[in-house]
Amino acid sequence: MTKTKKINKSIIYTEVKTYWSSEEVFFPFLIYLFIFFFASSFAFISFFLFFFFKFFHNLFTKRVTCDHRNSITCGASFRMEIN
Repeated sequence: MTKTKKINKSIIYTEVKTYWSSEEVFFPFLIYLFIFFFASSFAFISFFLFFFFKFFHNLFTKRVTCDHRNSITCGASFRMEIN
């Protein structure tokens, strides 16, 4: 935002700083915005990974259709059944 002044038939441009465009407000605002987006994206990714491994882990392993007597081919189960 510039203001024009006419002094001695020559135009002088002076810069008018508003409150939100001043450096004391703008750069900390950018830093806080960056921290907020970084933290929210990290929280979203960790939230998604937690629920993926908690609820959908058994669907993609061999434990769903697993014969526990053959524990070598069974996903992550090492339970032995005597029968």
